Amino acid sequence: MDGIFAGYFTGALGSGFGIFVIGSGQIVGADVGRVKFDGTYEIDAGTEMLVGAMKITVPANTPTINGRPMAPTESSYTFDLTLPKDLGGEKFHRIETPFGAVNVRFEFLRGLSNSVG
Repeated sequence: MDGIFAGYFTGALGSGFGIFVIGSGQIVGADVGRVKFDGTYEIDAGTEMLVGAMKITVPANTPTINGRPMAPTESSYTFDLTLPKDLGGEKFHRIETPFGAVNVRFEFLRGLSNSVG
């Protein structure tokens, strides 16, 4: 599962796109609006689900797709995250945030490798 993923989002106020690096219990990403995503996860042995927490950092005066009011300064919020271990393949999954639901679909782009050549 470790790799670089595209994330496609839809919410009550629009849609978006981001890039994520997921592996070793961490999720790091950003979207085209400069919103940053920082999370941690583990795979639940009983349910085989990816469970964790996500922090979203939103730049000043940036609208979001979930209805979060724009703020005059950078702000952040956190929420719990539960997804299929394989991130759901080509399916959209609903994620509840403090400001409304977001549907997200992840697409695997490539694995993580430190080799050149």
